[in-house]
Amino acid sequence: MKRSLIIILFLIPVYTAFGDTAIINWLNSTRKNYNLPALKPDSRLSVTALKYSQKLLKNGKLSHIDKNGRNGLDRYRESGGTSLRVGEIIGAGNSMARIEKAWLKSDTHREVILDPYWTNFGIGVSVQEKIFIVVVMFTEIYTKNLKLQYSGTNLALFGSFLLRFRNIIKNPLLISGFSSIKPSRWNPGSGEFTFIISREKLSPYIRLGYTTKDNRMVFSDILNPDFPITSSPKKEHR
Repeated sequence: MKRSLIIILFLIPVYTAFGDTAIINWLNSTRKNYNLPALKPDSRLSVTALKYSQKLLKNGKLSHIDKNGRNGLDRYRESGGTSLRVGEIIGAGNSMARIEKAWLKSDTHREVILDPYWTNFGIGVSVQEKIFIVVVMFTEIYTKNLKLQYSGTNLALFGSFLLRFRNIIKNPLLISGFSSIKPSRWNPGSGEFTFIISREKLSPYIRLGYTTKDNRMVFSDILNPDFPITSSPKKEHR
């Protein structure tokens, strides 16, 4: 988001939290009206969004920046997320319909909702005294089952690209520092890949992506070798 929205709520910090199917239906129907693809739910985004909605309710104000100076992308990364981009919208009101209407009236919120590159979303809703605190997060997920494993002087990265992207992927791509590393294993049929990174080419952050069949470079994930990641759920939303 381009700026933070601050609203003082004066609520007792007691909450109940739940997912709202109505928000999912509204979100994807709104995107459909603009000829944009529907988004798939992601459990990590939902957990991140729910935890933050609870904190917003407890703190009594809305802001995209928490008291530690972290934004939505920071919170997602701390939960184990590896995607390069994350979007976040937040709202408060006494009905979901009013919150959704306010989002669409806001240029910045509407821009996030209608981003054509999002693939997944997560929703967190907390409520107190008939006031809803809603956090919706968005990201682009192209990979699954990512795993980092040290072996002697090398670091191995295992994983796979989701099958729905295999028709556009020519080759996996990994950048560590200034080094471009070729996969030691690549199966276009299953989308599975393995990269072996030597210690001398290891940087604090490594970027994973792919080259397309029309020779474009696309980056999908960023990983920190000092903090081994947790594998994402194995179930794939095609």
